[in-house]
Amino acid sequence: MILDFHVNKQKLIRADTEQPAAQSMQYLVCRFIFSSEDWANMEKHAVFKRYLGGNSDAYTVPLNNEGDAIVPAEVITAKGFEVSVYGYNDGQRITTNKIYVPVHETGYEQGGTPSTPAPALYEQLLDAMKKQVNGLSYESGYMQLMAGDMAIGEKIRVSGEAGGREVEFTNDGTYIKWRYTDSNDWRDLVSLQAITGPQGPPGVTPEFEIRSGHLIAKYNE
Repeated sequence: MILDFHVNKQKLIRADTEQPAAQSMQYLVCRFIFSSEDWANMEKHAVFKRYLGGNSDAYTVPLNNEGDAIVPAEVITAKGFEVSVYGYNDGQRITTNKIYVPVHETGYEQGGTPSTPAPALYEQLLDAMKKQVNGLSYESGYMQLMAGDMAIGEKIRVSGEAGGREVEFTNDGTYIKWRYTDSNDWRDLVSLQAITGPQGPPGVTPEFEIRSGHLIAKYNE
């Protein structure tokens, strides 16, 4: 979704009628069209702030060649956000007024940006599979690779919230997927191809399945 803004000298005006909703990520774009020559050689940046009626963090995003800036997910809340733009060149700076952009409430993950598994999880999963890892357990916001009853490596925290949120897994035949139990969105964790080694003797290729939220690898010999 693109929100259009016109810039004439230091005056910023919103020109669209879109109605964004909260909690979108990498989707909402502000496009700035500059109509005065003052901005011709400027390095242009957009400044975004959550609308809290007080102080809040500011997020500065450089504009691309089309004058576009992706709105940071941190400011897309049901209270809306403020946006302005500034340019800088060789000691000269041009600023604009702020524009308030209202944002509608949403039923999805209201009140927080969804967190994702720790980046190290994928690499640790692949490394541990070489050690005959055959299970993946989840408890109280932590994920643990298992070889039988023995834990492999360190526990990995996958929840960004105090107290944790329950996670469940599924196997669609191509990927092992995960989601929070209070969400409908499945996310790819790892492809079965990536954790399946070279063809060995007949009967030792593992089969993966999900049991009570655990990833199980079975070796049928």
